[in-house]
Amino acid sequence: MGVHPSDDVSRVVSSDSARTRRFVVLITNGIGGTERRFADIVTAMNDQCWQTQLVVPESLRRTLLDSSSLRADSVVGIGSSKDSLTGFLRSYAMWLLPQRTQTASFHYPLNCLFPLHAHTQHRVTASLTDMRPPRRLPTRDHRDWKYYGILRYSSVIDVLNPDVLSRTREMYPRFARKLRLTPDGTYVDPTRFVVAEPNPRIVLMGRLIPTRKGIEELLDLASDMQDRVAQLAGVTLPIHIVGTGPLDTYVQARAEALRRAGVVIYCDGFRESHDALCGASVALSLQPENNYPSRVVAEALLSGTSVIVRDTGESRLFGSPPGISYVPARLSAESLASAIAAVLAQRSADPALGQAIRRAALQNYHSPAVPRYLLDVMTGGRLPRNDE
Repeated sequence: MGVHPSDDVSRVVSSDSARTRRFVVLITNGIGGTERRFADIVTAMNDQCWQTQLVVPESLRRTLLDSSSLRADSVVGIGSSKDSLTGFLRSYAMWLLPQRTQTASFHYPLNCLFPLHAHTQHRVTASLTDMRPPRRLPTRDHRDWKYYGILRYSSVIDVLNPDVLSRTREMYPRFARKLRLTPDGTYVDPTRFVVAEPNPRIVLMGRLIPTRKGIEELLDLASDMQDRVAQLAGVTLPIHIVGTGPLDTYVQARAEALRRAGVVIYCDGFRESHDALCGASVALSLQPENNYPSRVVAEALLSGTSVIVRDTGESRLFGSPPGISYVPARLSAESLASAIAAVLAQRSADPALGQAIRRAALQNYHSPAVPRYLLDVMTGGRLPRNDE
């Protein structure tokens, strides 16, 4: 167990980790918006010489390197490429043992393993990236107990969603001083996204998980929606569902049945986001609870792609920059088709719209304040002398 690098250049990881002392740890078995966001932030921190390493399961290390601008020596792959998430956790605990006697900062964007840092000189910080606020204990939901542990044992908690921040402060005022709001919602490395020649299509991209992404609703509406778009705009736009997750088999089966019925729909599996969005006409963000600040929205806008956002939760915090439009929270084939047809008309009338969309997104989703903010969270605002 321990670090298992897959190529020669990453063999420096284990020796460099003794020098680097700042780690962002992703406890995950897949790559979604949070993983891509922190990969970009760590890249920006290292570009500023604020040396930080990303710790991930070895099974994800190569994919994460390929889908970001991370250098190989800034990523620690733990365990083996065949490990389950449980196997990774065992390997991570073993890797952490020699770190226990050293002063270091550990930031957990997803699942915070604060018990492993008991009786150490480690500064442990965390992010709350869930769109759902916690509930007062006791409950039967393990997520609420996890929330409380993070609040109790982390030095600082970065909160992605403004409503979650407000409600957590009200519920747990004793921890309010620890809470910080993520600046600008999300952060994206724009160099990986370009405005390309149009390849007309509709894209829904995200982790294929039940109920929380609007995937099942889109599949229910796909046939009627596609027909209505054809009537309104005179074109049959293919629908591409991009991502992997627990609903893989379900989505594939539903899409196959729709294709047999004449619907032009594809399940693309995992694709790098810049490739999945490149040249697309429309990206959909249909989460039924809240869509702000979905990273896919930012990535689509940086690609010059128009985005239709479901008007749920705090989704309106995206504002009304070029490329953003909204549909009612209660989805219908009619509302989606009308919004898609309006987007197609806008893009036909203004061939330069994609560039305008990208320019506005560059102002909103690539602030240099974001990597500095994470550095302050991890260091308590006390920047080591050799990082200044």
